[in-house]
Amino acid sequence: MNVLPWDSLDAPKLKASFATKLVDSNNKWDEYWALDFSGNPCFLVSCADANIANAKLPKLQELDVQLFNQANGETFLLFLIHNVSFKEIFYEFCLKIMDAIESADTAEDLVKQALLYTWSWYRFLKGKQSGILSPEEQRGLIGEIHFIRDFVASKYSWGEALEFWVGPFGNPKDFVWSSYAAEIKTHLNTAMPFIKISSEFQLDTAEFKKLWLVTQGFQKVSADSKDGKTLNEVIDDVMGYLTETEPSAMESFAIHLAAYGFSFTHDYSEYRWKFDKLTAYDVCERFPSIQSVYLDEGVSEVRYKIALVSCKQFEVSVDEIKEHLNEP
Repeated sequence: MNVLPWDSLDAPKLKASFATKLVDSNNKWDEYWALDFSGNPCFLVSCADANIANAKLPKLQELDVQLFNQANGETFLLFLIHNVSFKEIFYEFCLKIMDAIESADTAEDLVKQALLYTWSWYRFLKGKQSGILSPEEQRGLIGEIHFIRDFVASKYSWGEALEFWVGPFGNPKDFVWSSYAAEIKTHLNTAMPFIKISSEFQLDTAEFKKLWLVTQGFQKVSADSKDGKTLNEVIDDVMGYLTETEPSAMESFAIHLAAYGFSFTHDYSEYRWKFDKLTAYDVCERFPSIQSVYLDEGVSEVRYKIALVSCKQFEVSVDEIKEHLNEP
């Protein structure tokens, strides 16, 4: 086993304190290897003067990400693992964080870059691929962005609308607000289109006044087609719009994209998509779906498909969703 920086530290004797060691005095930012009272390996980055009160922090099973203030008023971004057997992996993660923040010009940018990388790591820990998104995942992301653009952002600012987008962070529903929810599904335009449901909770109506299934049909078109767009182009359109109208929402949008698995370094030009308008369905009692309450004990991780032809009688106007977006 390699010698790691925490090996030369002794856990502090006082709770709520850290034993620390400066990573490198030549580094641009003040970074520290640390142990907490319980002997858990930590990585600290000083981010004094950063306006980060509303930063969205990942919540992972083995990795804690926290912002805390010392008595002297200095603010730190803290990364901590509870399982010491992951020390070597955690060490590599910390090195990547250092690389990510080296180009940051401000403390706010430091936190942004560190959290963007952490959300990418979150996707890896959740067992999802860390490489380029599959065609199905590309369509899914486009569909969710279209729902924000055409529905939620028509009633709220983009910054507020993004708060409703909870799917990338592990929620079984894509969008949740008040006591309402929407699940977004895309499909290829075929003679008998169907959608894939990835768990028994995605269309579970328990605890919601209303749940909508929103679908969008896609067709792959040639690379030189003027009718379609690539995933990169869809995201560039949003980033361009936010740059001009609401730059404060750009960081939140980028964090959602990273949690979904999108990276700006990936090339999606191979797949150009032409897409239909969004269609909404009322997931009511008779809707063809599985409700978790009716599953036998021990049955879980249910995956199934729904033929959209069987949903036709439950189609509702998309305006119904917009009407409920204003309800508390």
